Amino acid sequence: MRGFERTAQTLEDLGKVILSLVLILVAGGVWGAFFDMLDGGPDDPVGDGLLTGVAIVAIVFVPLAGLAVVACVEDSVKASRWYRRRVAARNTRDAAQRRQEERRIRQARKRELWERTH
Repeated sequence: MRGFERTAQTLEDLGKVILSLVLILVAGGVWGAFFDMLDGGPDDPVGDGLLTGVAIVAIVFVPLAGLAVVACVEDSVKASRWYRRRVAARNTRDAAQRRQEERRIRQARKRELWERTH
């Protein structure tokens, strides 16, 4: 269950990054179109400014979004390794406790046998 939750969290983080990237591109398009209209006058088509704004924002923010995706994936891998180590340590600790309890039981049986025979 924990692995599924961790994967779901990673996918949720990646979804947020992608949504942010789309919103940034839309904002860049609006920004480019707005300034193109101010600069070009009524006869200037809006589309070229929109594309320019999207291109400028994409050049600036797409690498940053890529870094964010890489950070999310690396964080997930680190969490997975940490969880595996924690489980391994817990299993080792549980095994040591079981061995210790079994040793106590064996010693108690030996003591009972010794007391009965001597």
